[in-house]
Parts: sequence; structure tokens; C-alpha cells
Amino acid sequence: MDDAPANCNTLRSGGQAVCTPSFHVRPATEEEEAWLQMEDGIPLLCPSSPVSFCDAEVFNIGDELEKWMQAEKQDCIIEEAEFVCKIEEEKEEELVQLANSKDVQGFLMMKALMNGSTYLVDASALGEADFQTLISVQQASKMLLQLVEEYIFRKLEEERFKLLDQYQKVVSLQKQTEAAAAKEQALLKDEITKLKRDYRALHESFEREKDRSTCRICFVRPRDVLPLPCMHFDYCDSCLRQYQRMRNICPTCRSPISGVLRHNLSHG
Repeated sequence: MDDAPANCNTLRSGGQAVCTPSFHVRPATEEEEAWLQMEDGIPLLCPSSPVSFCDAEVFNIGDELEKWMQAEKQDCIIEEAEFVCKIEEEKEEELVQLANSKDVQGFLMMKALMNGSTYLVDASALGEADFQTLISVQQASKMLLQLVEEYIFRKLEEERFKLLDQYQKVVSLQKQTEAAAAKEQALLKDEITKLKRDYRALHESFEREKDRSTCRICFVRPRDVLPLPCMHFDYCDSCLRQYQRMRNICPTCRSPISGVLRHNLSHG
């Protein structure tokens, strides 16, 4: 018997010595030995026990692995086919959308119009064209006419809005001009009123000054004499002398005049 550590128990299994911890163990039975051999990949042997394993189905790892790989390959093939079908459906949907898009329709209509434009210079080509070509040209012409009418209407609307905007600007400028003119007119009226008031005040002042400095008899010539002794400075020399010829008294106070003193206001 081989040497073993003191703290180990030696258990022989499958012809090999196994060191186990020192606790109570029992030797493996023949069934357990057969199971261990099957787990290790050793061919299963029929034990001499009353329970026979020879008639049981043997588990072959290679066959099961091959089956599993075939199943995985089949799943990958199915997934790849589903992915390809999905891609094809998306491409078909994109082609349908592209065919129904306005760009493609416009291109086809433009091509039909270009083919039909030859009929304007070669009417005999109409007899050689087939029915489908004529229908395509007719539809393209209608669509082009409708598109042109829409853009004509849009241009007219743009011109109308432009003219309306210009009209509103002119009206706004006119209102501003009228407001400025009204303001200037009001200022002018105030200035005229002020000038009239100043004129009246100046005229009144002039009249008062005229009354104070002109003769009170003729109201034309300036006052230039003073009768003595009363010295009322109200008359000119000519008027006072004429009055003295009739009556030698002062026309203002009726007192006798003893003499006349000349005085010119312009000389102080």
C-alpha cells in the first residue's frame, strides 16, 4: 500500500489513489464507479451488480454536440433568411415611395413633355404615337398648366401684396406729411396771432405816442410851442397862432396868453 499523509484517508477509485480528509468515508459502490467512469468519458461497463446498465441508453457527447451544432446552424440560417426578407421588404417599400415621390413623377412628366414637344413642329408624329404616350403627354401638359397657373396666381399675389405695402407706405407718409403740415400750420397761426397782437400793441402805442406828440388841434404837425404862463404843451405853433388871432387865450385852460415858448421834441 502506498504511503499517505497522517491526516488523509486513501480511497482508490478507478485505479487511482485519492487523498481525502480524515473523516469517516465509505468505499464507492460499483454503480457509483460506473457513473464516475461515464462522467470522465470512460466507456460504461456493465457491473456485476443485480441492477444492469447494459440495456440503458448510452449518452454520446459527440452525437449530442453535432445535433446541437446542426440546430444552431439551422437557427442561424432561419434568422439570416428572415433578415434578408426584411431587407428586401424595406427595399421594396423604398422603391414604392421613390416611385410615388414628386421628384420621380416630375421627372417622368418632364420626359413626357419633352417627347411631346416634338408634336409642335411635327404634327405627323401624332399619328405615329401610341395611345399611352398621348395620354402621358396630355396628363403632363395638364399638370404643367396647373403648375404654371398656380405660380402665376402666386406671382400676382406677391405683386398685389407688394403694391399694397407700397400704398400703405405712401398713405403713412402722407399722414405724416399732413400731421407735420398741420403742426406747421398751427405754429404759423400762433405766429400770425402773436404778430397781430404785437401789431395792435405797437399801433396802440404809436397812437398814444402820436396823441402825446402831435398837435391836439390839427393832429398832423408835432407839438412845438408852449403858451405862457400855463405852459400846456398840446399844440403846434401854426394852430396856436391861428387860435390866438381869434382869442388870445389857451385852448386848454382858457387863461390869457402872455407869450409863446417854442420847444422842439426831437431836440429834447
